[in-house]
Amino acid sequence: MAKAVTIFSDGACEPINPCGAAAAAFVAVNHENEIVYQDAKVLGIGRGMTSNLAELAAIAEALKWAESQGYKSVTILSDSKLSVNLLNGRWSANQSAAYYPAYQAAKDVIVALREKGVKVIIKWTPRDEFWFNTVADELAFNAAKQAWDEFERNHPSEAKRLRRYGRPTGKEAEHSPEPNFNQVQVNPVGVLEPLEIDTEAFLAELEAQQIEPSTLPAKQLLDDIACLCGGRLKVVGRSYRCLRCSNPLPAFCRECGRVLQVTGEGQAKCVSCGLAHIFDRLRRSWFSDNETLLKLNGTEGTPVAAAEVRKG
Repeated sequence: MAKAVTIFSDGACEPINPCGAAAAAFVAVNHENEIVYQDAKVLGIGRGMTSNLAELAAIAEALKWAESQGYKSVTILSDSKLSVNLLNGRWSANQSAAYYPAYQAAKDVIVALREKGVKVIIKWTPRDEFWFNTVADELAFNAAKQAWDEFERNHPSEAKRLRRYGRPTGKEAEHSPEPNFNQVQVNPVGVLEPLEIDTEAFLAELEAQQIEPSTLPAKQLLDDIACLCGGRLKVVGRSYRCLRCSNPLPAFCRECGRVLQVTGEGQAKCVSCGLAHIFDRLRRSWFSDNETLLKLNGTEGTPVAAAEVRKG
């Protein structure tokens, strides 16, 4: 058995994040740059599934495999800055965050390996620096997409509801047709409708790069986020509370998928593209100025452009 191994890990949450299908994958490479093992595993679908959880779970699974193989030196390369900084102790983990169980699992394996005298290194690497990163990325993406597609075929109504809670990742166009990798393992999964926002994952997804939320100044916490119910979400400590309902869930732009910020009663705009939105009280949903909504006339709805309602 070789004494050292380098493992490239990656995680995915598709086709929406959070609440999509989460999968973890890794590719193990020897000193001759030959793939000695690769694996992918579906973690679940729905509530609690995020890309951050998948990235940390991928590292945990990679470390468990390395431990079972008896390696004396293990180097993990991940493109997740959040995962690398958490596991190296640069950032503190939030115990209430969705990713915490995966973080704890990875941390436990690291401690166990080091107690056995195994050298463990966790390093960050840009996504496109090594070809093996691409292999791990494809494994995770294909495992997540396969699980979601099967789930959507069998439970279309549940899948449609979940799509309201997550932001589209838009990764399908980035991936080539599925390569001939080893068949991935798909675990039984279930779906639970979200009841609250995982603030830590929510904030991380709003940033261009994954940033540990505890390092952000309070002024960077987005306030007055539009809620799916038509109300607004206010920052309360490190979480959000809706002023109208007891089930705070953010509304997303109908064009680019980013969150909406309230600008007035029943009105909001995208924090990214600036597209204006208005809340349709009849259909209880947000629509952009590019769409048609139903204007309330007594008990009946009349089709009208959102922009016209705004002018009126």
